[in-house]
Amino acid sequence: MRNTRRSRATLIMAGVLAFLAAGRPAWAGSFTYTTLDHPLVGVLTNSLFGPVQFTSANGINNQGEIVGSFTDAGGLHGFQRSSNGSTWTSFDTPGSSNAPGFPSEGTLPNGINSSGQIAGYYYDANSFSHGFIDLTTRDFPGATYSGVGGINSSGQYVGYFSNGFINHGFVHSGNTFTQFDVPGSTYTTASGINDIGQIVGTFTNGTGDHGFLRSADGLTYTTIDDPLGNYQGFDTWVTGINNLGQIVGFYYPAAGNGAHAFLVSANLLSFTDLTPNNVGAGTQADGINDLGQIVGTYSSGNTTKSFLATPNAPEPGTLFLFGTALAGLAWARRRRAHFHSPCNEKAAQ
Repeated sequence: MRNTRRSRATLIMAGVLAFLAAGRPAWAGSFTYTTLDHPLVGVLTNSLFGPVQFTSANGINNQGEIVGSFTDAGGLHGFQRSSNGSTWTSFDTPGSSNAPGFPSEGTLPNGINSSGQIAGYYYDANSFSHGFIDLTTRDFPGATYSGVGGINSSGQYVGYFSNGFINHGFVHSGNTFTQFDVPGSTYTTASGINDIGQIVGTFTNGTGDHGFLRSADGLTYTTIDDPLGNYQGFDTWVTGINNLGQIVGFYYPAAGNGAHAFLVSANLLSFTDLTPNNVGAGTQADGINDLGQIVGTYSSGNTTKSFLATPNAPEPGTLFLFGTALAGLAWARRRRAHFHSPCNEKAAQ
């Protein structure tokens, strides 16, 4: 009888662990998508690619504030959208240039933390990029060009720089810049950092482009490759990470029909495609907050629009199964404690 109870408890525990091992609950693949277009978005005609029009949402904090960039007839500008969507604040970083030459022009915010600090980069009149935090230039010392990819709640920020032809990653903490490169890479760029200090980004080696996760102590690099990413070396790009360890980015499939946005579970085992407006190809995920809200872009005709993906609430059946499993686990623990209590041990003698 005792063995039967132990077997039952083992099965319950295994079920709970399997549920949790998914890294993200079963309802993670279900989102409500909201299209985001800057109210002043317009066609930029002096682009190197011809006329372009886009709104690009690149970062979101836990309050739901969103930052990114948009085009109008005058160039490329940054924006901050309030959490309820009622206010869009446009800005240009001092020193930025909107001279002809898009995409090497204008202001491009990449992230916003819980304190409202905005991180990104801008292009000067010579088309060299510079990082910024709250509209103040932040360049890696001695760099030819640089940019900031993400910022956490402590004000630590990460990005890229070059002093020649090779990109290197960096992290800035306190008053110190620290360079890092993924081992074996010829190109490294850091795109996001969470409050734990884990860093994500993209690197290039002899086999193509890959995402990476750098441990908080900087000693371990884990490669992130979407299983479907395999297009002439343009494979997987990682753009953001939240405090739960969930990661977003995009990959290029072998079919070559444009980028596909994805979400990766915290254990790096589960990849979920994101399909804003029922669009799979031509999508990118660029930022994620601790509520699981994701921002990014998707193609719509000749324009690029942004999206906000909000996780849907779990189905009642899923919650019931999970609650039942937890209750069963608690019951199993109580029964185990009962069988090993001093009274029962004495009675068994």
